[in-house]
Amino acid sequence: MRVWATVHWLIIAGIIIISLINASWIAPVQRGALDLIAAGSARGAAANARCDSTTIFGAVDRMFLDRADRVVVNVRRAGNEFRIVLPTITSCIEDASAAPTPERFARQYPRRRFVFDVGGDGRAFDALAKGFTAAGQALDARQAVMASAEVAAHARATVPGIWAFDLAAARSCADDYLWTGWTGFVPAACKGQTALVSLDAQWSTWGWPNRFLTRMAGANTRTILTGPADSGGVTVAEQIPEIPRDFKGSVWVEDISAIGPALRN
Repeated sequence: MRVWATVHWLIIAGIIIISLINASWIAPVQRGALDLIAAGSARGAAANARCDSTTIFGAVDRMFLDRADRVVVNVRRAGNEFRIVLPTITSCIEDASAAPTPERFARQYPRRRFVFDVGGDGRAFDALAKGFTAAGQALDARQAVMASAEVAAHARATVPGIWAFDLAAARSCADDYLWTGWTGFVPAACKGQTALVSLDAQWSTWGWPNRFLTRMAGANTRTILTGPADSGGVTVAEQIPEIPRDFKGSVWVEDISAIGPALRN
C-alpha cells in the first residue's frame, strides 16, 4: 500500500510540475503586434481576371486596405523572365507575361511587406533579389520568402535576417513539439525555423500561447497560426474568437476582407 501511495503522489507531483512548466498564464506576453498574412480576399481579383499589372496592383491594394500586414504573391516564370502574380488568379498560370516584373513590383510597394512564394526554384529567388536591387531597394528582413527547404536555406544564406520558410518544415516543427514540448525544450526541427499551428491544435500545443511563443522566440523561431488543419487559413469572422487576444505571431488569412476589418476593429 505504501508503495502505491508513493507512486500516486509522485504522479500527482509530476502532473503539477509539468503543468507549471507549461503554464501560459505565468509566462510573459510577447512584445510586438499581430501580423496578418493575406493569402486571398473575396474582394480580390476574379480567378479568370486578366493577368496584368493593373489587376494585380488593384487586388494587392485592396488587401492592404482590408488591414493586411503582408500579402502572399508568387514569383512565376514567364518565358525567360520572372513575374509577380497572385496565387488566386488562375489565368496567370497560362500566361503571366503581362504581370509586373520583380523590379516594377518593388518600385510599386517600397514600404510594404510580402510573403514571396518562390517554390523550389532558386532562380526565382535570385530574380526577386535582383529586382529589388534594380529598384534601389534591399530585399531585407522586412520581407518573407516561402520556398522549398533547399531554396529557403539559399535565401537565408543570401539575405541574412530574411524570414525564409517552407511549409513542410513548419509542420514538422509543430509535430515534433507535440511530443517534446511538455519538457520545456524546443526540438531541433524548430530552431531558427517556423512553426505552423492550426486553430484546432492550440489545445495540444504545450504552453499555448504565451509560454509557447516565449520558447519559440528564444529559439529564433516564428509562429504562424492557420485555420483548422487541412483547411488553409482563417476564413470567416466566426473564427476570430479562437485567436488568443495576446497572440503576437502571424495569422494566415484566406479571406482578408472578412478577417482584417473585423479583427482590427
